[in-house]
Amino acid sequence: MGNTCFGTNTDQNEHSTTTIVVSNRKTIKNNNRKPKKSTKSDDIQQQQQQLIQQQLAESLKSSFYSDINQKTFEFHNIHGKNLQRTNELLRYCLQCDTIQQWKQLSSKTSLFHNNPLFRDQSLTKTTTNKPIIQLKTDQVFTRKKLQQMRSNLDRLPPDTALIIMPPFSNLDMIVPGIYQTGTTGLVIETLNELHIKLIINATYEMPLFKHTDIITFRVPIEDDSKEPIENYFDDVADLMEATRLRGYGSIVHCMAGVSRSAALILAYMIKYTTFTLFEAFLHVKSLRQPIRPNIGFIQQLIEYESRLNNGRKTIEIEQINYEQNPDIKIIVPKFYRTHFPELYDVEVRRQLSYWYTNTNTNTNTNNNNNNNNSNDDINNPSSTQTTTHD
Repeated sequence: MGNTCFGTNTDQNEHSTTTIVVSNRKTIKNNNRKPKKSTKSDDIQQQQQQLIQQQLAESLKSSFYSDINQKTFEFHNIHGKNLQRTNELLRYCLQCDTIQQWKQLSSKTSLFHNNPLFRDQSLTKTTTNKPIIQLKTDQVFTRKKLQQMRSNLDRLPPDTALIIMPPFSNLDMIVPGIYQTGTTGLVIETLNELHIKLIINATYEMPLFKHTDIITFRVPIEDDSKEPIENYFDDVADLMEATRLRGYGSIVHCMAGVSRSAALILAYMIKYTTFTLFEAFLHVKSLRQPIRPNIGFIQQLIEYESRLNNGRKTIEIEQINYEQNPDIKIIVPKFYRTHFPELYDVEVRRQLSYWYTNTNTNTNTNNNNNNNNSNDDINNPSSTQTTTHD
């Protein structure tokens, strides 16, 4: 296990005692000052600080306990027997004098400019033909701004009103140094408190956060099962691990923190920890309840685990034959039925809805055109389009 060193924060204003300078040789301590009355907001901030301190303390450890799995997991030791799991990108990132040098990874002069993550920073459209927003912003949420928006939910669009509230806006520590959230979980005070140095923006529709002390890369994908998110598994995992080994934190976010970011987090865990994919899913789900990678992402994660572990697969896919229409083939992770029956039902309903919607849409469409657009899923039961939940 490589050493991880997270710093701790101290509040320089926490002392109620004040000192009044009377002369060059004498000071008087004023202990009679009345303490400021605690408010509900103060109590919430104090709880947040306590949680942050606890998370930073956990980040000093090389192993961690998963309650849902009832066992201890470790990070792979890149200097030992698991060296084969690393690659040149991780080694390069660890050798850089500062993390700021990583900004040059997308440069055409970089040795890694052909890696999918860095190559695709200049894309203008996703593989599903959605335009990628090119904006960058130095504006993120503050705790005060979030509080103001939450007090006026009726003035917000329904989708915004949903993701601005917990659990979607929560910033959840998945393993020490690795955090997952939705767009509204990027709160500047928390970024500073948790020593965040890397942000992975797994959206095509949200601006990139621009900050002098934080490196940001985009994974330019839609939450669609046909998107090749597996292309980015290695690059993202390597950057996250390099950040952790240098003593800082990483955040992976998508719109709601449900599908795209979850898939990238799971890929990191099966590459750089002793979790299997099945154990990793249980662990992440126990910490961030809304996660639900679309079925195409799940399939790509299964193949990724197999590649890393000599063909071993810990998640099976089952096919459901729909009796009312034998042409419909629904595929669902087998463990959903026993461990997450609500996910099982949601996945079945979503795929049924997709099949019927696209069948009706394509009734009068030329078959040749069908083969060239996003309706390929009608003829490919191994994937279903999911664009509504992340």
